[in-house]
Amino acid sequence: MSGNTPWIVLALAFVVGLGATGSYTVPLLTWLAPVLMLRFTRSQPALRGYVLASLVSVPILAITWNLFPFGGTIGLAVFCVVGAFMGSLPLLLDRWLAPGSGPWRIAVYPLASTAMELLGGSGDLGSWGATAYTQMNDLALLQSTSVVGMAGIAFGVGWFATATNALWESAQPATRGWRPLAAFGLTFLALHAWGSLRLSLAPTPQTARVALITADRFPGTAESEVARRYTSDVDLTDSDLQAIRAFHRDHADALLHTAQVEARAGAQLVAWPEGSAVLLDVDEAAFVLRAQALAREHGTVLALALAVLDTGPAPRRLTNKVVMVGTDGTVASEYLKAIPTPGAERRFSHRGDGQLVTIDTPIGRIASVICYDADFPSLVAQASEQDVDLLVVPAGDWSAIAQMH
Repeated sequence: MSGNTPWIVLALAFVVGLGATGSYTVPLLTWLAPVLMLRFTRSQPALRGYVLASLVSVPILAITWNLFPFGGTIGLAVFCVVGAFMGSLPLLLDRWLAPGSGPWRIAVYPLASTAMELLGGSGDLGSWGATAYTQMNDLALLQSTSVVGMAGIAFGVGWFATATNALWESAQPATRGWRPLAAFGLTFLALHAWGSLRLSLAPTPQTARVALITADRFPGTAESEVARRYTSDVDLTDSDLQAIRAFHRDHADALLHTAQVEARAGAQLVAWPEGSAVLLDVDEAAFVLRAQALAREHGTVLALALAVLDTGPAPRRLTNKVVMVGTDGTVASEYLKAIPTPGAERRFSHRGDGQLVTIDTPIGRIASVICYDADFPSLVAQASEQDVDLLVVPAGDWSAIAQMH
């Protein structure tokens, strides 16, 4: 490209990139943004192209991931800078390793993109930002993840970018230039056809009446001074414990009352968000006994999402758990959150072992993970390995991130 053309392409890459990821995703733009960015970096010296592509990606991430939930403004800034420069590395590798023509010209970028996504998925952020999430409404395409995993979607997006650029760069677009794009298109259509067939042949799912109770997210421990004492090294007094208990009693009682109303109305399963019922460890058994009586009376499965506070000597911790109560009123399972979110929750939480526990109920086999656990596919994969029919995921989401999460 000559003249101003590279800068026009870079500007287009920025505009398209705003719809390619994060809160404002347009699925088609996820496929188009790498095409333009790759076209730009291939027109530049390797390091200059990489740096410019990274710098353009920083504001894209800042705008589209402005709801990044970890670390406030500083956390968002670090995420944007690190994410931009790491995410652009496949462009640099393409420029270094895939000069000229041939198979490497097609393969380097999609392979590098897939490797970067696998590397990112092994860290603290789990599958946040995975390319597959941008295509969540294309159910036929997503069936391929059962074979190639979520990273396979990233490979497909990268392959489309290099195949399109091969046509763009070809001196013979009417003949050889179409071959890479045709190979991609046939593979894409075959995956779509297979995914559509898989969906059409799937058995009709069983349905059940489920009540999901909305509730405030974890409101804290108690009033500020008591909360400060709880997280400090000082011993708690009886008045501290009474203050914490009083701060949460009405809310926990309301959850059980609403669960009873829904059970009477025919709900076969009742659940509420992560950590909604905040209890002292000395009060947990009495609360669960009340829930057991409710479940037994109405023949309802209860998924009790509890935040249980240690009352012993410091350092005190939070136990974030789901207690499953069966229709006969017995406690069928307990699951502790295995992967607390980075930051305060990770510092102050007991961690579970990450092993799913299943219970068999009249509406099928049920298991649970909690919020951030669901961002780690290797953990959630246990659900299919154990033939789970329904996975209950109490979460501490807020409206702005609920769909993206």
